[in-house]
Amino acid sequence: MGLLPDQINNGTMAVMEMEVYCLTDGERKPVPWRKTPEWNEKFLDTLMEEIVAFKPPREMGLSAVRVLMLGPVGSGKSSFYNTINSVFKGRISQGARTGKSAHSITSAYTPHSTKSRSGSVLNFRLCDTSGLEVTEGLNGIFYIESNYLLNGHIPDYYEFNPAVPISPDTHGFVAQPSFADKIHCVAFVIDASSMEEIPPKLVEKIINTQKNNESQRDSAGRFVEQG
Repeated sequence: MGLLPDQINNGTMAVMEMEVYCLTDGERKPVPWRKTPEWNEKFLDTLMEEIVAFKPPREMGLSAVRVLMLGPVGSGKSSFYNTINSVFKGRISQGARTGKSAHSITSAYTPHSTKSRSGSVLNFRLCDTSGLEVTEGLNGIFYIESNYLLNGHIPDYYEFNPAVPISPDTHGFVAQPSFADKIHCVAFVIDASSMEEIPPKLVEKIINTQKNNESQRDSAGRFVEQG
């Protein structure tokens, strides 16, 4: 800076505190929020091997776990499954219908399986369903149907009807679901490029849905019936 010591301390050392900073030119390097291995083909193969080898804990008595994908309309739940499926197949695959619409393209509860390149089915199901919408009421998944999903009462490939919500009287309703019928994990899928565009009411609905999902869990981390 070209200043002498006397100019900095005003010619006296009788001070209570002194802070000296050194400014340098240059850009501040971003610090990653977590440490990860280098992303390359070898690391990708390692991740895929770990996922292929995944098996539910023996005490769960399951051949496959169910992962329910929830998120706003157009957030990419179906595309996320297609991406996962394509990676493991080693080619582009579109097992789930995708597109852009004001309302959810997916209207049925669909548990998708994923196969490895050897043809073996992996031990998890990515369960797709209707997207969350701002409109309260019968559009999209609302809380009572969400509870039915978590607890395994809704049969596979059930077509949601916005005018008539599912009830115990609905044909195919699973009155006594097994643990294999229930949801074992919930994954919220959000489009990072449009997070700032999500309406506040929809953000509130997502938060309430998350809280509702947590209320369905027992101390062992399983989703359970509510009395």
